[in-house]
Amino acid sequence: MSAAHRLAGLAVAAAALAGTTVLSQWPWQVEGAGRSLLRISWRARGERIENCRRATAEELAALPAHMRQETICEDARVAPYRLRVAVDGRSLADSAAPGSGIPGDRPIYVYREFEVTPGARRVEVRFERTGEAGEEEGTARRRAVPPRLVLDTVVTVGEGSILLVTYSPEHRNLVLLGP
Repeated sequence: MSAAHRLAGLAVAAAALAGTTVLSQWPWQVEGAGRSLLRISWRARGERIENCRRATAEELAALPAHMRQETICEDARVAPYRLRVAVDGRSLADSAAPGSGIPGDRPIYVYREFEVTPGARRVEVRFERTGEAGEEEGTARRRAVPPRLVLDTVVTVGEGSILLVTYSPEHRNLVLLGP
């Protein structure tokens, strides 16, 4: 490598260092800095709705031994839920929260964000099942999100803070997390 190439490399490195130094001092404003948010976010297993019947002897005989089940369930899907969000009595959201997946048989995913003004705010979040009920008692119902969840509280919102409302599967209720 010649001295000219080394000198050119040194000049490029010095210019890059100078450019980095200048750009690191450039004032930069983060978009949305200072605004406060109410974030609604959770994943929950909704109550399962399915039509079940006892298999006939002919149906069972037509299947290989390892595939025989006494109960045949069809048209499985997750019960529909509705999400309602209000701050200081003003409605911010009132929308359906169906199960995911094409047939609607997967968990329910909720994710919404709302700007809120700093100060003392009354936050109401309702997540309620709509329509028909699913199977009677059983493990699916016990693991499913309850048919009605309500969070109604007053919270002090700081400037630039993010409040998170999420579902606690251990306590089976909505919880508010934040500063």
